[in-house]
Amino acid sequence: MPRIFIEGNRRATVESDEYQAAEKIGFELSRKGFVIVSSAGKGISEAAFAGAIRGSDNSKRVAIDCSEINLPRNSKFTDVVIANNYFDMKMKNCINSDGFIFFSGGFEVLTNLSIILQLKELELMGEKPVICIGDQLEETLESGGFYNEDVVDSFAQIFFVPDADEAIKKALDFFCSRNG
Repeated sequence: MPRIFIEGNRRATVESDEYQAAEKIGFELSRKGFVIVSSAGKGISEAAFAGAIRGSDNSKRVAIDCSEINLPRNSKFTDVVIANNYFDMKMKNCINSDGFIFFSGGFEVLTNLSIILQLKELELMGEKPVICIGDQLEETLESGGFYNEDVVDSFAQIFFVPDADEAIKKALDFFCSRNG
C-alpha cells in the first residue's frame, strides 16, 4: 500500500474549495488502498483524513506529530508517528511517505517541499512523486530564483497539476505503473 503525504493550508475550512479537494483526494486514494499520511493539524490534513474515512472504513491514516508544535490538532488519524523535534518531524514526513501531494499553504508547505527537492537533488529521496496542485507552488518555485530550473526539470517525479482530479490521476498512474 503506497503511503501518500498530503499537505496544504492549515486554515482551510470545511466550506473551502481546497478542503473539499483534499477530502476528495483522501477519499479516492483510500478507496484504492493508499495510506494517507499528513500532519496532526487542522485544514488540509484533517480534510485528507476525513476523506479517507469516507473512502474506506479500514483506511490507514498516519499523522506525523511533534510536541514542539502547539497548534490545533485533528483526531481523524488511526496512527501517529511522534517526532522528537521540529526537524525530526520534517524527516519523518519524508521517511514515512512514498509520495507527496501539496496544496498551496504557508511556510510549512514550502519548507517540506524544499527539503524534499533538496533530498531529490542529492539523490537521497529515491523515486517518490511530488505532486503540486495549482499554479501557486510552481510560480513560487520559479519566482524564488533560488534553484536552477534544470535541476527541477531533471526530476522525473515532480508534477504540477491544475486540480485534485489530476493529482489523483497522477498518483494512481505513478503507483500503478510501478506495481503492474
